[in-house]
Amino acid sequence: MGSALWYFARGGAPEGPVDAAELMSMWQSGALRDEHYVWREGMADWASLGAMRSEIMNEAASAFDTGSAGAEWSPGTPHDDIPGPRMDYGYAPAYPDTGYAAVAAGAFAGFWLRFVAWFVDMVILFAVSCLLGCFAAPILIPLGLVDHEGPPPHAGGVELFLNAIHFVIGLLYYAGFEASSLQGTPGKYLLNLQVTDINGAPISFARALARNLLKILSGVILLIGYILAAFTARKQALHDLISDCLVVRR
Repeated sequence: MGSALWYFARGGAPEGPVDAAELMSMWQSGALRDEHYVWREGMADWASLGAMRSEIMNEAASAFDTGSAGAEWSPGTPHDDIPGPRMDYGYAPAYPDTGYAAVAAGAFAGFWLRFVAWFVDMVILFAVSCLLGCFAAPILIPLGLVDHEGPPPHAGGVELFLNAIHFVIGLLYYAGFEASSLQGTPGKYLLNLQVTDINGAPISFARALARNLLKILSGVILLIGYILAAFTARKQALHDLISDCLVVRR
């Protein structure tokens, strides 16, 4: 009996069918990763390749033993012609807590939605930074760690200290929330936005940290890097493009 045929999704329309051997070949080459989704006839819904990999590898080995591997396939098969479970978004995996469905549907967050989310976050960060500054400055000034008197530039000691606090808190605020189960800051959450990788998967803290450090590049020349989000196909700002991230609507 021949190997069953599999379909796979990498964030957009599903592709396939391919046999198990071809699927494993794509995984080994890096064309498919464990976080991508697969489905075949008989499965109730899509599952991650990582969860199904052991079964697929056994199937591929069995197919090679019987000489039935190597079924032809067409990666350009329209998704309307592919069997299997469907959702409101067409062919998106049924995982509401990830961004796969949003990426598959092209539900990218536009410039103004992101701007409003940013404004909400700035209000929160300003309040937190001011609160911490009020507590920290009276302690550090008597110790001589910051200077609040004298002509410039010495008069800016407290201001520089508060700016440093604001930068560090902001960096950890954005990176921490984007790498959390919320996949976005409170501002983004209120507007039903989330940050994902290019395929719709959640991002790690390291990638979130890099993405937010790259915002320095986005803002360095008249905020042009941010404005790019209004014109790129997937509404990506410069820091999104470099870090391979997306901001999508939930």
